[in-house]
Amino acid sequence: MLKVISSLIVLISFIGCTDNSDKETINNTFYIEVVNTADSIKKAIENGLVGKTSFRQQSELKIVSKEYMTEHTPDMHYYNSVVNLDKKIKEGSVKIIIDLQNNYVKDTVIFSMPKYKYSNNEWKKISDLGIITTPVSSRNLIKYRLGLKEYVQTLITQVAAATY
Repeated sequence: MLKVISSLIVLISFIGCTDNSDKETINNTFYIEVVNTADSIKKAIENGLVGKTSFRQQSELKIVSKEYMTEHTPDMHYYNSVVNLDKKIKEGSVKIIIDLQNNYVKDTVIFSMPKYKYSNNEWKKISDLGIITTPVSSRNLIKYRLGLKEYVQTLITQVAAATY
């Protein structure tokens, strides 16, 4: 009898802890949807954000893979793809749409980033994170091309910063 009660207490404690962690993760998870871009750009953005977490360390924004995190703090933000949303979307889920607004040009790329929250069985626009402009370094400006890695890294950093 004592073993059963002890096991039950441990199980209840575990479930209680898991519940709070799940709520915190849901509130800090941003689902990313990339639209109006070439497949290579979409894949690069998703590879740079999906499965990552961001946090501030000594006033500096860090973006790392969730797999490398050993500690979790309340200010951490998690990034996932809208493809990974369950059919039963949880109330309060947040989605950011990264939408290309102009063509891939030599000096600037412009994206809009509306933010939506799932409420009453529909996505409702709650804010617009604005227009994100990814500048190009003078090295690439001289060559009249925009390096995909530089372009995507700038965008990823700006998306993560905009979620705070």
